[in-house]
Amino acid sequence: MPDGKEILVEIKSSNETNKEQSRILEKFKKNWDRPCDAQLWSNDLKNRKIGEVYHYHWQTALKKLFLI
Repeated sequence: MPDGKEILVEIKSSNETNKEQSRILEKFKKNWDRPCDAQLWSNDLKNRKIGEVYHYHWQTALKKLFLI
């Protein structure tokens, strides 16, 4: 990541994501021993943060990751 943090990524094929879908990733983030961002990539066009997990459309996530 550009800010130096590691990212934890879960990829879903869903067209709509919700808090329930990011629950396990959020728990995983809490147990990670270094600063990180948790991201759920999907086909959902709404980019948002739910709890501690950022939900991004997969194309948006790739653009952010590679600074395109």
